[in-house]
Amino acid sequence: MAPSIWFTADLHLRHQLVADVRGFASTNAHDEAICSAWWNVVDNDDIVYVLGDLTVREHAYALNRIATLPGRKRLILGNHDAAHPLFADYAEAESMYRDVFESVGTHGIRAFDGAVAMLSHFPFDGDSYTDDSSERHRLRDVGLPVIHGHTHSTEQLTRSSTGTLQIHVGLDAHGMALVPESWVARTLAAA
Repeated sequence: MAPSIWFTADLHLRHQLVADVRGFASTNAHDEAICSAWWNVVDNDDIVYVLGDLTVREHAYALNRIATLPGRKRLILGNHDAAHPLFADYAEAESMYRDVFESVGTHGIRAFDGAVAMLSHFPFDGDSYTDDSSERHRLRDVGLPVIHGHTHSTEQLTRSSTGTLQIHVGLDAHGMALVPESWVARTLAAA
């Protein structure tokens, strides 16, 4: 049986502000909800794409928590991940990320039943962070859909300024649940 593939973004483990916004009484309750949701659906052979922002400052803590979770983990770095090239000392942080994730990069591409989509932490555009320091790390919109996080919006689907589909797989858009590949494939097929 083929492994299942999952997508998520913006875990923000041990991040008080995000835990508060998401309605949790503490970061511990927030982090336990995320880990429990992961354990409920992911098997050891499954693949989980995390599209950035494991935490803001608690990098060792977040990596240790994620290391205990099942599945083969692949990371697309976000603007809060210490190994992202937008940080001057990213190279020193990269090895601790590679100890937990089987791949680490700033972007990727996947095929879904004949459709192709790009993977990035960032949407092409259309979020409130379009003028931030990560602007130069956004993928160029070449007409392929992008699967992303970053926005913390509850909107699952948006369009870039040129009309390209942007699929948000962040926890805020999916009720704190991981997103199955089948949902992404259906969304791409319907677009």
